[in-house]
Amino acid sequence: MVRYKLFVWAFILTSVFASCDLSIPDKPDFRTAQTVEVPLINNKTYVFLGDSTGALIDTTSENLDSLFVVDPTSGLISITTEEEFNFGSLDDAIPEIDGSSTSFTSEVGELEIGNFASGDGGNLGEADFQALTGLDPNSINQGDDVPPQAIQPEVDINLDTDLFQSADFKSGSLEIIVTNNLGFILDNINVTLISDPDTLINGDEVDVVTGTSNTINDGESATISLPLDGETLANPQVRVSIEWTSPFANPQKFQRSPESLVVNSASGSDLFASSVTANLESQDFSTSSTTTFSDTEFRFTSPTHYVELSAGQIAVTDLVNNMGIGIETLQISFPDIRNDNFGVEDSLVVSYPVIPRNSTATDQTIDLTGYRIFANNNEVTYNIVAATENTQTGPNAGPVTISETDEITASVDISGLTIKSAQGIVLAQTVFLGDNDLSNDGVSEILDVFNDNEADTTSIDGLDEFSDQIDGFMFTNPVININYNSNIDIPTTIYAAMVGIDGKGNEVYLKGEPGSANEVQDGDPIDGLYANGAQLPKESLIKFSIGTETINCATITCQIPFNTTTTNVDDFLNNLPSNIRFVGRAVVNEDEGDVFITTPLEFNPSLNVDLPLAFSTEVGSPANFTDTLDLDIGLGDDFTEASFFITYSNNLPMGLNIFLSFQDSLNNEVFALPNADQEIRLRAAPVDDVTGFSNASTDDSFLFTLSELQLGMLNDVSFLEFSINLRSSENKAVKLRANDSFTISLGARIKIETEVKGK
Repeated sequence: MVRYKLFVWAFILTSVFASCDLSIPDKPDFRTAQTVEVPLINNKTYVFLGDSTGALIDTTSENLDSLFVVDPTSGLISITTEEEFNFGSLDDAIPEIDGSSTSFTSEVGELEIGNFASGDGGNLGEADFQALTGLDPNSINQGDDVPPQAIQPEVDINLDTDLFQSADFKSGSLEIIVTNNLGFILDNINVTLISDPDTLINGDEVDVVTGTSNTINDGESATISLPLDGETLANPQVRVSIEWTSPFANPQKFQRSPESLVVNSASGSDLFASSVTANLESQDFSTSSTTTFSDTEFRFTSPTHYVELSAGQIAVTDLVNNMGIGIETLQISFPDIRNDNFGVEDSLVVSYPVIPRNSTATDQTIDLTGYRIFANNNEVTYNIVAATENTQTGPNAGPVTISETDEITASVDISGLTIKSAQGIVLAQTVFLGDNDLSNDGVSEILDVFNDNEADTTSIDGLDEFSDQIDGFMFTNPVININYNSNIDIPTTIYAAMVGIDGKGNEVYLKGEPGSANEVQDGDPIDGLYANGAQLPKESLIKFSIGTETINCATITCQIPFNTTTTNVDDFLNNLPSNIRFVGRAVVNEDEGDVFITTPLEFNPSLNVDLPLAFSTEVGSPANFTDTLDLDIGLGDDFTEASFFITYSNNLPMGLNIFLSFQDSLNNEVFALPNADQEIRLRAAPVDDVTGFSNASTDDSFLFTLSELQLGMLNDVSFLEFSINLRSSENKAVKLRANDSFTISLGARIKIETEVKGK
């Protein structure tokens, strides 16, 4: 510049001397111009992942610092996160079984009063020789001839017996033992059993039954059986007569001095009566009854089917002895209700002490915790076995009157049953799933995915911030997995409304693709799944199953994948949902098969999102990134031209369109570049067809001249907003590494003119 000034002044002096005018001239007026280059952005490099000093995505924030996972081998970036996702409890699928309240009446039933004897071979009564034969015993000596029978008198013998006072017999017989002490051989002894007239209404004695012996020698005994089927007998007596043969030609001889005919004993043989008044031995009686269980939720169709209880009780109440005889022992056994090893020998038995005549026993309640109920055909049988007191001996000895219709009564109630485990037919159950389930009214069976009291909600931490930092990427291979542990071994289908909402309120429902197992079909039970008060269509829902695994999901984490083949998970996640809402309807054991179920039903899911940063962008919908820089050119007002130049080196597999917004101190835009007829496009780096990663960089530069209007506003600029639109190469899917980057330089060339005044 100094040399330029000297040349000018030499030119002026030469001109003056040539004119021969030697007067001293005035200093001339003139202008000088110079061009200045101002670096605005000097080789600033933006890596894909990094800190706030130079990264498209700042991973140092709290929500993003653990969002990204980098494969140590390939460098591929993935968004991998797992969030709690409580679907709600499936415990409502545990079937309920309600036992019916029953009562039983146990009648004594037919009374057994014999096999017992009275007399024990002694003498219950006897008939005198003379009364039986008409002969004077004092006139008879041993060896005398027995005269032929001339008369056949009947002699009554009052039996001194403790058999009974009276009875209405149903079956059996009375066995009379008679001994011949008459001194000669008898052909027959005829015995008629009579009922004492004192106890008969009409006052007449009644011949009940007759029996006869065969030939009986002197000193021998005979048993005469008297059948009592259907007979009534009171204060029994016998009437006896004898028959003998002693021909005149060959008479039999008296073998000794005659005595009497003795009734030694009377004993019952299989005697059963409908009523009896007697001194009774203990009487056993029994009956059975059943209680039923509801079959609306659970069915016992096999003897091996059972429910094991975590709670419940059985109550035996109002047990009344309506009889005129005490009950010595009473047991109520439940062979279908068992504990310990659950064999028949482990059956529940309820025992009672003595229950006095015409009295009520103390109520009993048994805790059924830990018991199993084997209710084949949904029925439980129980048996009542009792024994009356013995009134032949002891402090209560004495005659009592009992009838086969005498009874004990009681109520049996099985209630409060809570299932711990069960094996059997669980009928199809519908369970609504959400945060608080049917909290809207608990009756209408409606769950609204937008009702905060009903929907379960979760968020994928960092996705909203990721979308704030860079927007427009389309994930090409995203996956959502529901990871869970569960002890559910029952086929269960879940129909769900799962909606993702981004930071701008855009909603996308996760749904099954047509023809996939996740597609909700016509006729599927989706009633009750609502959104903002309206029933959701099947096209907004997804279904999936649990409980069909061949592995034990209680010890191994099982997984339900939602990929791009079976669902619209790409649309769902490309919306970058910051909030996910869920309500569902589970149908448990829809086929109603034979299953095992245990409580509590454990289903502990989490939502796992796996997003490999394999991106594409749609035509017309690029991804966006912005950065704001301080900018103060500060060159005064003496500039007449200005232009901006940009140079770059890009190894991102994505094209970049750059926009520059020059802003004042209040961040109001003063002007922007490029102009309407221009663009700043950074070409994408070439991509390896095999790996999908960039394998080189592209380099180029741009120059833009400011208009006169823009030039006039340049000194008002305080900030530069640097905006970038990113496009995948030809809008195809590309992969990104953490250290993929582009470098950019921005500078200004400004022409300044300065006026120099003469004298």
